[in-house]
Amino acid sequence: EEIVPVIEQRGYVDNDERNLHQVDEAVQRVLSDRQWIDETEYRYERAQKHFKFSIMINCLLFLVIVGFSIGIANQGSHGSGKDDSRISNNNNNNNNNQGGSSESFTPPATSPTTYTYEAPSPTRGPPPPTMVVPLPTNPPRIPSTNPPPPPTKGSINIDGLFVPTMTPLQDMEYVQEFKDRIMKTSHRPLGQQGQIAVTFGPTLRSDCNCYEFHRGIDLVAPPQTPIVAAYHGVVERIINVGKAGIVLKHQFADQVEFHTDKAETFDWYSLYFHAVDWKVNEGDEVSAGQTLAFLTDEHLHYEVRIGTPCDYEDYITKPQETCNTYGYDPHVHPLLTYPLDADLSQSPKVNMKLTVHQDISSTQDAVVTVSTQGQDANINRYRIAIVEPVNDVLFQRQEHILDLNMREGFDASGVTSLNVPDKTKPYLDPQIFDENSEDWSTHLVIPTAWVGNKKKSESFMITVTDIWGDFRILDFGFDIEVKN
Repeated sequence: EEIVPVIEQRGYVDNDERNLHQVDEAVQRVLSDRQWIDETEYRYERAQKHFKFSIMINCLLFLVIVGFSIGIANQGSHGSGKDDSRISNNNNNNNNNQGGSSESFTPPATSPTTYTYEAPSPTRGPPPPTMVVPLPTNPPRIPSTNPPPPPTKGSINIDGLFVPTMTPLQDMEYVQEFKDRIMKTSHRPLGQQGQIAVTFGPTLRSDCNCYEFHRGIDLVAPPQTPIVAAYHGVVERIINVGKAGIVLKHQFADQVEFHTDKAETFDWYSLYFHAVDWKVNEGDEVSAGQTLAFLTDEHLHYEVRIGTPCDYEDYITKPQETCNTYGYDPHVHPLLTYPLDADLSQSPKVNMKLTVHQDISSTQDAVVTVSTQGQDANINRYRIAIVEPVNDVLFQRQEHILDLNMREGFDASGVTSLNVPDKTKPYLDPQIFDENSEDWSTHLVIPTAWVGNKKKSESFMITVTDIWGDFRILDFGFDIEVKN
């Protein structure tokens, strides 16, 4: 009794499906008929257009023939002496042109107009010389009428103009290694303790109130705080003299280029100074987070180097003794090894701020304040360009780059030269910062002497990039004229 109603209901459903199928077939036939009617109407409209066009052509041909006939009749009635002279002159001109240069060649007045391109004959003289225009160092990009593609990681799209903003991709391979692999399992060298007292790069020393290019970071924490390995590796060396420290050797998963063509390496090193009570020995394998030693009464000086643990000044002063065979300064920003606290798929974001501290004039330099919130001051690259828009094209008159990791814009041949900024070009003027500072800031100074004569239509385009390639852009100085 329960099954029979279900079977009957199933029959009703089947009948409905068959009816629906028949309706679908009828609809398809109607659509096919509609398509055939549309095609027929389209062919009919084309036939009408062709018919009208044919009538117009025939009428024009008839008028041309009638006019031509009238002209011949008039020519016969007036004689041919004058016309024979004109034809003779044309023939003489043509004969003279056959043996001479084709530069003075002009087609006869009765030559029909042609729309087919014909390459010039060699007998008509040599082709015009090829114009070679030397490309500028930084050629401007002319905006296309097509929709521009999305900007790449190393550029930004400004009204269709792509402006480079960071180190070339081949010099960022090591950054990708830190971001994709190392940061996911790395540790801070003092665990959750340790406030940054001195940052990487140009700093203002508190003891002498003087400029210094600091090639690591200084972390302040209570004495006897454990110093742990930032990443798994091997104890390369233990230093028991002077500042007393330890050197760990690590491996990238893939070989990376550093300083473009100077090095291809798997090796990178972490260095820890001001340590006591070693818990490891040279040659020991260590894991990330393992205790290496303990902090002295001072601070922890923490460094990261790529390719070699030896300084560039050793490469210059004692090349036979140093382990630096690449010819570059190997220190990079140590915050590259700081672990991600939350989302492992994203690099740390720095809330970077750029503000104009002082405008340019004929008597004063331009100054831009670059600041970050919090202690993680990981700014790496500054690009200063003088640009001018001309007919929708952005022309760049000159630029200067300060790259901390690559030492571009700095003299890294020695500690003394590295600690003396070149003030004839844009340079960094670091501000006071210590472990108690809530924000970090520096002044980017653009000397008037480097700017030269500046037109009102020119402006400064400042691009500041952090160690991960994230950037901010500031455009200012428009409508200010400078005469030096």
